[in-house]
Amino acid sequence: MFLSIGKSSLYNLMKKGELPFVFVGSNRRIPRKALVEFTERVLEERQISLSS
Repeated sequence: MFLSIGKSSLYNLMKKGELPFVFVGSNRRIPRKALVEFTERVLEERQISLSS
């Protein structure tokens, strides 16, 4: 999986509101912009924790 997170972690991020999504029928879809912003934020946080 992208970013090396599991399915349940992904659902938890959506549930907590950290990763926006929309329903298309009964399926959840993550807008591309939201995924890019989330990815950038995670990579930035990892960079900061590595430099500390």
